[in-house]
Amino acid sequence: MEWDICAASLPSKFQSDFEPMPPKTVDCSPFRTWFGMWPLAACLAVGLVPSGCSEALAERSTIIHVSPARGNDSNPGTAAAPLANISAAVAIVRPGDTILLAPGLYKLQSKRNYGVAIRTNGTPEAPIILRGDGGEAILDCSDLTKTSTVYCLNIEADWWRISNIAVTGGKQNRAGSWVVGINLVNASNNILRNVRSYRHQGPGIVVSGASGNNLLEDCEAFGNFDPLSDVPGGNADGIQITSVKRTQDGNVVSRCRVYDNSDDGFDLWKTEAVVTIRNSVASRNGYVPGTSEPAGDGVGFKLGVNRSGPPHQILNNLAVENRAAGFDLNGAAGKPVFVGNIARSNGKAGYN
Repeated sequence: MEWDICAASLPSKFQSDFEPMPPKTVDCSPFRTWFGMWPLAACLAVGLVPSGCSEALAERSTIIHVSPARGNDSNPGTAAAPLANISAAVAIVRPGDTILLAPGLYKLQSKRNYGVAIRTNGTPEAPIILRGDGGEAILDCSDLTKTSTVYCLNIEADWWRISNIAVTGGKQNRAGSWVVGINLVNASNNILRNVRSYRHQGPGIVVSGASGNNLLEDCEAFGNFDPLSDVPGGNADGIQITSVKRTQDGNVVSRCRVYDNSDDGFDLWKTEAVVTIRNSVASRNGYVPGTSEPAGDGVGFKLGVNRSGPPHQILNNLAVENRAAGFDLNGAAGKPVFVGNIARSNGKAGYN
């Protein structure tokens, strides 16, 4: 069979200058597996695709199905024959693809420090979609016991659209270990919508590093408590946007709820870029979940510390029944833009 080099397999910055090269002849028949056709992933790895498939790649936008009840990772990932594990789908996904997760419980298994690691970038024209299909897909990382640090869902990629999933069960495997439910690090232009992260022994959702233009919308983070930290309960925030670089503006939290977390509801610790939190609720943070026993700091919206004083946009939010302040500057170098916020029945000042 004749093969040619496919522009779609090259980095986008090179595609505009791409000129087809003379055909090459390669026998890939031993690798005939995925989707009942030649294995695109294997051949793209060496820069080769079947003749005439450049157009097909551009149009394919594959839907990859995953099911914890009916799946098998030797399946082609069709609706009739889904994969079993989310990691198997993430390993073969390409820009423009959609991963559909059947409702149910996905028990994550890994010897590494993450349950699922997302590292393939989408593009502005072809973002990658990961969503629960017809119900919530629950990622259970309670079996991730091999490492000290645990990231249940680790996102190190751009241009993803993730929705209708829940992540739960991250455990501290030893004293002082760091656990995160959903971790976005050096990840930009992503949307997480209708996502829940709960009952981890660490923060529910963290955005950090060179991460900008991410939207968290209609998300929940609750019931998180880190009993094995140096200060028990002192790190398990609901949503933490931390140490984001000054140039990484555009992170937005909208219509999210954080409650019953042992530390703070929202925490912008050491974030030098402007963050917008709007139409969101922080309630009953600062206690061991489900009890009245004090735990971490217990602030609803913690807005520091930082050096450059970015004017965080804190708009139309509600802080209620948190153990400490409803809204706290926490040593921020400058004041945020406050509009339409309400603090009610918090243990200390509504605004500190």
